[in-house]
Amino acid sequence: MKKYYYFEPKSDEEFSINEESSLHLKLNQIIEKLEKQGFGQQIIFDEIEELKNHFNLGKKTWFQLLKGKLIDLTIENALEKTVVQEIYSNLSEGYEHFTKMIS
Repeated sequence: MKKYYYFEPKSDEEFSINEESSLHLKLNQIIEKLEKQGFGQQIIFDEIEELKNHFNLGKKTWFQLLKGKLIDLTIENALEKTVVQEIYSNLSEGYEHFTKMIS
């Protein structure tokens, strides 16, 4: 019989409903901004959309996922480094404690 591990973040690391809603809104704004700037590649939008489904990972792990996705998009030349830095800065605003643990 196989046993599965289900990750459960500590309560102080969980996103509140307001935090999830705020990040969801920021992700939507980022997608709109990228579209206006001419970044029309579907892979970018798919990666950003996917982040909306992973708030259950907790703050530290979610920001690790975000950072990984943004690095991948930079390596693939889908986004410029300055755009990636702006996105990360925008999303991590107010979460410096968790993002410092990642760096």
